[in-house]
Amino acid sequence: MSYIYMRENLIPETTANILKHYSGFTDNEFQEEICHLEKTAIGVIASSVNLNKVKELENGRELLSGLCKNYVLAKLYEHIAHTDYIDLAADLMVDFRDTLKRVREAQISEGTNTDEKAKPWNLYIR
Repeated sequence: MSYIYMRENLIPETTANILKHYSGFTDNEFQEEICHLEKTAIGVIASSVNLNKVKELENGRELLSGLCKNYVLAKLYEHIAHTDYIDLAADLMVDFRDTLKRVREAQISEGTNTDEKAKPWNLYIR
């Protein structure tokens, strides 16, 4: 499975092994979970900012890659709930939200409509 925005070398092998060990995922399940979380991250990003405008930026793909990486890693660390990594999950999620908030504020201040299209009001909680 390939990622949409994230680089293929998302995390060092040792970190991946730690996450796999504590989560109990096999290699395939781990990759599937990462791809699923990246799609979720893209949905969260698209609900806050105009995704097409972000992609058009000079460093837009890198910005999206970083946002997705923060979200995915935060959720993976949160999933294992290991005491050594739980603070890291919170820090990554705070960084994700702060960056997303700054992008949204920048789009609003330059007069960019943050909605690409009408968004459904249904919220699916997993």
